Amino acid sequence: RHKILTGVVEKRLKEMLYQIALDNGFEILQMENDIDHIHLLISCKPQHYIPDMVKALKGNSARFLFKEFSELKSKLWGGHLWNPSYFISTVGDTNEDQIKEYIKSQKVKSKNGGWQAVAGRWFLVFYCMRNYRQPVVENHQRLPIS
Repeated sequence: RHKILTGVVEKRLKEMLYQIALDNGFEILQMENDIDHIHLLISCKPQHYIPDMVKALKGNSARFLFKEFSELKSKLWGGHLWNPSYFISTVGDTNEDQIKEYIKSQKVKSKNGGWQAVAGRWFLVFYCMRNYRQPVVENHQRLPIS
């Protein structure tokens, strides 16, 4: 795995993601990353369209990071920061504390997944590009590359 999200890049990414969320009218309640992916707990209004929120977070953060840290492109497969896939899940009152603990532990442990469209509070994971074309999800199915 490439060590992309460390040091000053990690710090700037988090600042950028908080600003992107603010600019788009939703809130990042909690965030943590490992060296190649980031976990977010987000609260949004029902009228937010999840794929557009993900597009704003991933697209804008990649553009801003490449502008500030042009050397990142040479470390990534195809010069893209984010893998096109992401995992998303709804968050209920019964599992919110568990998800917060899981996010806090992400400097050590990671998981991968697919997505489903929802509104309200949700848990999101997206990965930096790696050296292979299709990410493997937990149930061992392959996600299509867009």
